[in-house]
Amino acid sequence: MPGYKKYLQSEHWKAFRLKALERAGYACQLCNRKQEDGATLHVHHRSYTRIGHEDEMDVVVLCSECHKKFHDINEDNKITCMPSKPKTMGGKQPYLMVMINEIEDAKKSEFTAGDINEQIGYLCCLGKNIEWNTGKLINAKTKQALKYNDLMKMFTCSNKKLNRLIGQMKSNGIITHTNNGYFVSRDFIKKGAK
Repeated sequence: MPGYKKYLQSEHWKAFRLKALERAGYACQLCNRKQEDGATLHVHHRSYTRIGHEDEMDVVVLCSECHKKFHDINEDNKITCMPSKPKTMGGKQPYLMVMINEIEDAKKSEFTAGDINEQIGYLCCLGKNIEWNTGKLINAKTKQALKYNDLMKMFTCSNKKLNRLIGQMKSNGIITHTNNGYFVSRDFIKKGAK
């Protein structure tokens, strides 16, 4: 993106970035690792459509490890926003659409459990594991339903945190769980290919 690196050096971005870090409590919004504990924090753009006029929903604070989940990091440590084209999708790029209005409504509701931004962030990390036509969370290679232990390995968080997240996501209608596995609600997120 032309001029993006220059924009990241601007006073506007530096002030906006600082506000985002403060809102997140200087912690990764996915794994909750804190800057004070040695985590390197990045302010990741969820969308590049409003560069220079970002809304707080356009960015998420991530530690360097979680940030790698959103980008391909090449051997020179350069970030590329578009991963190489997957062969299994006929060369089309997969994408997730986060339904902003539904998230905003959930944030305003007195009945919303926990931090909806954190929950959607975790869900976005599972993008490659969402089965297109059913919304089922699956192992991308084996096509088997993801189990609790699979989620533990993917998120590298404690049982307590994962239980809290899953409980809140169920309460908020983001995911459901049946005997057939975990399913993503299409009210909050949709998947496609362009």
